[in-house]
Amino acid sequence: MHSMKNSLIWRNLWLIPVIVLFASNHAWAVVTLADLQEKGITSRKIIERYRSAVQQAEESRTISRSPLWPSMDIRYSANALDEDSALENSKNSELVGSLSYNLFSGFKDRYQTHAFDQLKLSREFELQNIMQEIKYKISIRYIDVFRAKNRLIVSRDEVALLRKRYRDAENRFDVGLIRRNELLKLRVQMDDSIQKMKTAEADLQKSIHFLEFETESGIQENSLLFHEFSTLPEVQDLKHYHALLKTNRSEIKALESLQSSQSYQTSSLRSAYYPSVDVSANYSRYGDDFVFGLEEEEEDEIRLTLDVTMNLFAGFRHDAQISRAKLEEKQIADNIHELKKILETELKNTYMDFDVARNNLEVAESSVAQAEENLRITDAAFKEGVETATDVLDAVLNLSRAKFNAIHSRSEVFAEYYRLIRIVEGL
Repeated sequence: MHSMKNSLIWRNLWLIPVIVLFASNHAWAVVTLADLQEKGITSRKIIERYRSAVQQAEESRTISRSPLWPSMDIRYSANALDEDSALENSKNSELVGSLSYNLFSGFKDRYQTHAFDQLKLSREFELQNIMQEIKYKISIRYIDVFRAKNRLIVSRDEVALLRKRYRDAENRFDVGLIRRNELLKLRVQMDDSIQKMKTAEADLQKSIHFLEFETESGIQENSLLFHEFSTLPEVQDLKHYHALLKTNRSEIKALESLQSSQSYQTSSLRSAYYPSVDVSANYSRYGDDFVFGLEEEEEDEIRLTLDVTMNLFAGFRHDAQISRAKLEEKQIADNIHELKKILETELKNTYMDFDVARNNLEVAESSVAQAEENLRITDAAFKEGVETATDVLDAVLNLSRAKFNAIHSRSEVFAEYYRLIRIVEGL
């Protein structure tokens, strides 16, 4: 019975914007939280920056694979001397075509390719992470609008209640049933409530502006019906979210891919200790004029070459490069460890905060029912002359306070829920 009463209270409170909407002559397209998140993902320029980073990583990957292909070159040169010599005519030309291919370089090319594959994967996870972050920020801004809109409804209700009670008090004052100071107290509080209502109106518009910033799109107030908040979210046990954190969090995956990329880079540096083996084929044609075919004196040459080179000493440069790469890899590993600890702690605290917020909401909803009953009793007693106008004023303010607490509590439940889902990357 108690649960049913709370349900009716919230139905009356939260469906007021919906009733007003459909009673009006204006038809607005309903916008859901999912719609706003999709707008944010497609509109925010910061997303394009991360997409560009993915594309750059793809180009770097293509560049890293180029040594796996043969290299082909062609060269033509024309020479003019002041006179013929024993070795060449005053006019001569040369055409050279070459084809070269690396047979072995200490597996450097293979490791470089793997390194850039992992780098691209890291950039993709970073893109995924920023998309989740934008969705989360939109969720919080959406809750802020929900909170501000319902606070405005409560403020308007408070003003309406005080105006009615003030008129009743005026009538009772005119016939000498209450003192003037009681009437003045109602008037002062009514003016104060009107000022707070104006502030609530401004707060609603500001919260919409923040939501528009996060989505980079215009938003009509009446298009937001907040159907998502009609039913409280359900959560599973903490172990379930720990498992999701380990498998889903793209921020961790991005660092792990970066660590893997750095590991491959370290391995590629070790190729300096291995010999490099290259094979090349060159074709050369030498002519006694600038244009081939004009002279009979032309020579052709085909040359096949196998080159084996190996560095014996480079001033300890290779050792230092490998040592530095290992340190960079360790730094990334330390960052991963630290990030996991931070996220695990945040997960446990958020899970606890959600439970507290849910319990607070139950208390807040119960307080609304009690405050409404208290106002009804106080009104009846005031009409009978048992209670004073000050008692009525206190009852009205207590009801508003209870409703404000209920709005805040419901907002906190969903804020903690979205934060929980953000941690495990489920938005």
